[in-house]
This record gives sequence, C-alpha cells and structure tokens, in this order.
Amino acid sequence: MRKAPFAAVPLLVLALAPTALAQSKSPEDVKRADTLFKQAQKLRDAGQVSQACADFAESLRLDPALGTLLNLADCHAADGKTATAFAEFEQAEHQAQARKDHERESFAHEQVNALSPRLSYVQLAPAPGATFDTVTLDGAPLERATWSAHVALDPGPHKLVFSADGKVPRTVEVTVSVPGVQTVPVASLDAIAAPPPPSPPSPPPPPPEPSRGPSLQTLGFVLGGVGVVGIGFGSYFGAAAISNKNSGNAHCSGKFCDAQGLSDESNAHTDAAVSTVAFAVGIVALAAGAYFVLAAPSSQSAQLQVGPLMLARGGGAAAQVTW
Repeated sequence: MRKAPFAAVPLLVLALAPTALAQSKSPEDVKRADTLFKQAQKLRDAGQVSQACADFAESLRLDPALGTLLNLADCHAADGKTATAFAEFEQAEHQAQARKDHERESFAHEQVNALSPRLSYVQLAPAPGATFDTVTLDGAPLERATWSAHVALDPGPHKLVFSADGKVPRTVEVTVSVPGVQTVPVASLDAIAAPPPPSPPSPPPPPPEPSRGPSLQTLGFVLGGVGVVGIGFGSYFGAAAISNKNSGNAHCSGKFCDAQGLSDESNAHTDAAVSTVAFAVGIVALAAGAYFVLAAPSSQSAQLQVGPLMLARGGGAAAQVTW
C-alpha cells in the first residue's frame, strides 16, 4: 500500500494511503505503478522534484489512485507549478467527496485554499472588433468559455496562438511571474493576402522571317557566270555550225546537194540557232551581272528568271529580275 506523506500535515500521513479508483487495470500496470510511486518518493526526498513529479504522473496514468493524485499535486506545488497543483487538489477534493473520504476531502480543500492566493492569472484583452475561431495555450486548445475569464497559469513562459478563417494566425508570448492577474492585449488578426494573379501567358514566338533571295551583288556574280557559260556554248555551237556548213558545201554543186550535203546543211542551221541563243543569253547575263555587281546595294535581295526566246527567224533570250 502506497503512503502519501505531506510535510505540513504529518498526522495525515497514514490516513492518506491511496485506494485504487474504480477503473480496470492489469496486474502488470498496478505493479509498475507501485514501483514508480516508490521511486518518485525517493526522488522527491533527494530534492529531484521535477523527476519525482514525472514518475508520480506516470504512476497515476497506470493506476489512477486518489493517493497518487494527492502526491502528484503536492509534488507540483513544491515544484512551483501552482496552477497545476491547484487543479489537481481540486480534482482530488471532488473525488474524495464522491467517495465520502472526508479526511482526504478536508486535506485537499485546505491545500486549495492555501494555493489560491499564490495563483497567477492571465486575462485576454482582444482589441475592439477582434474575433477568433480558436485559441491554443502551449499547444492545447483553450475552451471558448475561458476566453473572457481569468486563466490560471503556472509561473514561467507561455505561448498563446489566435486563429480565424481567412486570417493570419497571431502568436502572443507571455511570461507569468507573480501572483495576480496579468492582462494580455491581443490585436486584430490580419487578413491573409490574396494570392497574386496568375502570370500572363508567354507571347507566341515571332514568326520566322521570310526567306530572302540572294543579294543583288551575289546575283550579279551568278549572272556573270551564266554569261560566261552562255558565250562558251555559243562559241562551241558557232564553230560547229561553220564546220557543218563547210562540210555541206563539199557535197553540193550549185543548188544541188547529195544526202550528206543536205544533212550537213541542216545541222549547220541548227547549230547556228543554238549558238545565237547561247550568245544572246551570255551577253544579257554578263551585262546584267555587271550592272548588279557595280550599281546595286549588297543588302537588297532579288530573284532572276532567264530563258531562251525563240523567234520566227532565229532566237534570243529573255530575263526577268524582281527585288
């Protein structure tokens, strides 16, 4: 059986031995709870109050006994946690009253009265128009009913967080040090900034520039090359026409020619026509090329179309330039 010693009231030491509350628990939990209870007593006697309170709390969780609750409340009072001790002594008083355990009820009531003037409170003071949906105290929800009441806190630092839909949460840190009521002003919550508008779509890439023909100077050089080739062809077919004409004359007598003479005469006329066209194209191309190379700006582009021009009597060349 666990004892509940309190230095201020030695005559109640034996009377405060805890009795298990009506709650199902395993034998292992009861054994572990008893071991922790005895260990907590030794720690408290050795001056390790905080660790003793932790062991009393774990013992109470495993085996919720009234005597353990009283020892835990006394330990918290010795550790300076006046608000926690006050709440635990009040709880123990109600449990003892329900059990008709008048001695423990009287003891717990005396401790409640003794702690009452030592309590430190905070009073929330919201700014006019400030509204909240939730308030947490040290990470635990604070009941709405207590928002306008005095809230007893243990001495030391505490953190209050005020939240509301569509608002930026506000954190208020407060340090409780002396008994009495400490007012905590709370400003209105700021609205959450609207998200920035989506970025406009990227403009489409510019259309590709239309392909440009060669510059006029480049075209001039090309025309010059065409002219040289045309004159070369003209010279070749001119020479062939003369050769065929001489060969045909050798097979003709006056106005009469044999078959070879007639063939050479026909070939001579054909070669002469081709030579004329080739010479005409070559000369026109050379003249145009020289003009474009010497007179036209290099940045201007142009397109050239050159072709033979067949006439009723002989031939020629036609050229068209666009820029």
